[in-house]
Amino acid sequence: LFDPVLGTLLSIDIDLEGTINGTQFIDNEDNNAIVNGTGTTTVQMELSQLTAGSLISVAPAASFTFTVTGDTDVNPDFSGTDFDSNSFSNVVKTANTSISDATVLAIFSGTGNITLNLSALGSFQVSPGGNLATLTFTQGLARGSITYVYDAIPGNTEIPEPLTMLLIGSGL
Repeated sequence: LFDPVLGTLLSIDIDLEGTINGTQFIDNEDNNAIVNGTGTTTVQMELSQLTAGSLISVAPAASFTFTVTGDTDVNPDFSGTDFDSNSFSNVVKTANTSISDATVLAIFSGTGNITLNLSALGSFQVSPGGNLATLTFTQGLARGSITYVYDAIPGNTEIPEPLTMLLIGSGL
């Protein structure tokens, strides 16, 4: 929490970086081939606070194009010419925001610590649709920082020692 002894909190600057790594798999279970199909893995990461709600979100996405032949078997085997895969690493997306709402600033002010929550929701979308078996393994990582922007209270004026006060008084 921002300690009000330091001054008046004006805003909170939040930076959030989301990174995903993983592999996407497509197995065609239809007799028709797919040429230039697309697949996208997205991980929506959101930083929130219980009272303030959502503070910032970021959604790194890894996309690929695939071509698979028609399939004659009835079970996804994730192999052969009716199968394609794509590995991705260090797909990064960043976001930043500045919050100056007085209600939110009050939640971040006081002594002690504040608890923030980070949630992640992954999705995998394929186009065109059809009888496709899909599988994706994804690792999501997030890194963030919060910077308090404030007007500092001017430093306390030093109080002279008694001997200094005596010398100043004698000189006057």
